[in-house]
Amino acid sequence: PDLSSLTDLPKPDGKNPNPFLRAYQEDFAARAQWCAHPFEECNHAPAISDVCADAQAAPGEKVHLSAQATDPDGDGLQCRWTRYDGYGAVLWQAEGITADFPVPSDAQPGEFLVLTLIVRDVAEHPMTRYAQVGIGVR
Repeated sequence: PDLSSLTDLPKPDGKNPNPFLRAYQEDFAARAQWCAHPFEECNHAPAISDVCADAQAAPGEKVHLSAQATDPDGDGLQCRWTRYDGYGAVLWQAEGITADFPVPSDAQPGEFLVLTLIVRDVAEHPMTRYAQVGIGVR
């Protein structure tokens, strides 16, 4: 498969709306390689650090999202910020380690919006790590 973009990953079928299914299956496959191959021949998970703090924002405001990510094997990284609804459907997304999230104009004071940073390395069995930032609507 083409690993140049997260959008090239197959989507979960209608029977399993879990957007994380492929990631944890690939993670397991990568870890299984650790049992039979030397360290340097195996893939290892990327690391996320320096994630921006939770924030408060009003409807219509933009919130700057940022983090740092590295890979211990030197693999390329694909980064995406995503906001899901309660059922795993994507409400908003932006490619990159940084993004500007527009708080929806219909967001209500007191709502708490959760944004997930997805970092995936480019490897035969890619490994994925996550970080989250919360935005309280004021």
